[in-house]
Formats: sequence, C-alpha cells, structure tokens
Amino acid sequence: MRAFAIIVTFGFAAYLILLGLVALADPPRTFNFLRKFAQTRTANAFEAACRIAVGLSFVTLAQDLPIRLAFLIFGWVLIISAIAMLALPDLHRRFADRAVPAVGRFIRPIGIVSLAAGCLIAIVLWPLIAFGPTPY
Repeated sequence: MRAFAIIVTFGFAAYLILLGLVALADPPRTFNFLRKFAQTRTANAFEAACRIAVGLSFVTLAQDLPIRLAFLIFGWVLIISAIAMLALPDLHRRFADRAVPAVGRFIRPIGIVSLAAGCLIAIVLWPLIAFGPTPY
C-alpha cells in the first residue's frame, strides 16, 4: 500500500506541475480542459476515484512527511469531497457549470498555484522516495 501511495502522490504532483505549465503556456486549452470536469457521470466518477486515490495516499504517507497535518487535512478533504461528488453528481455538475466560467480569467494564477503545489508535494515527497521514512 505504501509503495502505491508514493506512486499516486508523486503522480499527482506531476499532474499539478503539468497542469500549471500548460495553464501558463496555453490558457485557452487549460480552460477547455477544466470545463470538461463533471460534465458526464463517467467524468464525475473518474474525478472522484482520482480524489479518493490521492486522498488515501496523502493520509497513508502523512505520518512520514514533515508537513503531516497538511497532508492529513488535505487527504481527508479530498476523500470527503469525492464521496459527496459520487452521492450528488448533478449538484457537482451544476457547481462546475457556474464555477469554471467564473475562474476562466484566473487561469494563469491557477497555473502558478498548481505549479507551486506540485513542486512542493514533489519536494516534500522526494526524501521519502530516495531515503525511506524519516521520523518527524
């Protein structure tokens, strides 16, 4: 489970970095990508499954990371929000229909935050990958 959690968390960091780079280089493409979230039940279920996988990975690895509380809180937020998305897919779609156009003008700042968050996760995770668990 631990190795899987490391792979999922590092994959999530890579996703955030890539999303950030694309958002900075091609904001319209990023906006179109974000618009597709929650538009179908399949997309909703896929997003929820990804959130659960990342959330469980964060919670699993939190004890071995220097910012344990942040990983625990964010992990549980992802898990709980994914359960809500699965239970209320129509509400999630309506929320996305309103939220995504509203944030369309903030794609570049979103890209910067995404890039920074991905780098932070990768940096925090790297010693765990390279050297194994370190007690904090």
